Amino acid sequence: MRRHNLVATSRVLDQFEAEADQHATDALRLPPKSRVLILKRLRLAGAEPLGLQIAHIPAALVPGLHLADGASLYEVLQGRYRLYPARARETYVAALADDATAALLGIPAGSAVFAAERVTFTLNETPFEFVQSTVRGDRYAIVLDLVRNAGEQQALTLNS
Repeated sequence: MRRHNLVATSRVLDQFEAEADQHATDALRLPPKSRVLILKRLRLAGAEPLGLQIAHIPAALVPGLHLADGASLYEVLQGRYRLYPARARETYVAALADDATAALLGIPAGSAVFAAERVTFTLNETPFEFVQSTVRGDRYAIVLDLVRNAGEQQALTLNS
């Protein structure tokens, strides 16, 4: 966002505690019928909607969490709950925007979007966040830097 001189913000659309569905239970490695905080946010670049995110966080880890518009979820998780992200696994697939999501994102229904799922882990490999996102295909790009393993590079250099 900074490269494009845009400020990233978010608007909280809904937040509530509920029983985790099977997908969230599996992703977070929770027992059946576990409670999660569900946080639905519209992600913005400047004033333009870019994505819709639905985060699932084990309720036992975040008692009393209530996120205000514009607040950084990770700052709250780290400062108040001592939950520090060490790594995350994110998967993207191409999809089409349904009517409700398209309306929130300000795009025509059926527009190309990326559907993403992310599981975030603490340093001890405990999953603490499962996020389902839909991001606009016309305003979002995925860029990968593919680098050979540093050990392999060194071995190739020494053997050359």
